[in-house]
Amino acid sequence: MRPDPDRAPVEGPLPRRATDRVEDVVAWLLTGAALVVVVLAVVTGLGVHGREAERAEQQRDTVSQTRAVLLEDAHVVVSSESVHLPTQAQARWTDRDGRDHSGVVTVTRSQRAGSEVEVWIDAQGEITSRPTHPMNAVFGGIVSALGVLCAGAVPILGIWFGVRSLTLRCNARRWEREWERVEPQWRRTAF
Repeated sequence: MRPDPDRAPVEGPLPRRATDRVEDVVAWLLTGAALVVVVLAVVTGLGVHGREAERAEQQRDTVSQTRAVLLEDAHVVVSSESVHLPTQAQARWTDRDGRDHSGVVTVTRSQRAGSEVEVWIDAQGEITSRPTHPMNAVFGGIVSALGVLCAGAVPILGIWFGVRSLTLRCNARRWEREWERVEPQWRRTAF
């Protein structure tokens, strides 16, 4: 490709608009902020995963399943949408050490007194909830990391699109002013 003989060679870097420099600075700052958000997301995800995994491990060691005998009839209510609403009933059960306990248990289907239901008990033999599944730790870590990423990405993208909108408006006004100055001369040379 041969140089254009009518055009003077340009020495040094090409001239740049102030809006280009503003966009460059903002892009560098937002890239740095995005890297910080990614690091925070990873740290948060790993932290949540660690806590949930530790909790699941602790529950695995202290929570166990046993069978409780209902001391009264349990009548589960069926809603108009055919959903079975759990009910509570008095029951008795034996813990890991062989001690008898009694109390209220949740029943998910209608049963007569004397029926057995599965319940979860803690180390003291008291009714507790089902232990956390180890996959909950993974899921919790991923969800929390994605939450931090989204929470960080929204303002970063908002700032970037706001700056781009402002610089495009500034450039459009500048191009209009330059065109108003150049257009009369261009018309004379073009026609």
